Amino acid sequence: MLIGLFAISQLLINVEESRIDSRSAAGHIAKIRVPVRTVAKDIWREKRNVGRSSMIGTFVGTLPR
Repeated sequence: MLIGLFAISQLLINVEESRIDSRSAAGHIAKIRVPVRTVAKDIWREKRNVGRSSMIGTFVGTLPR
């Protein structure tokens, strides 16, 4: 769980840094666009890995401390 919390915080830090780096000359913050179709295709192509990782994560998440 701690690794997941670290990953989420690191993701938020990276997004914030990329927004700061992508400011235009006028000082506006550029919008970050996520290519949804590309992401969906990647997930579909890696469905075996996504499924396996989901099962492992679910199993590890159900283990008692």
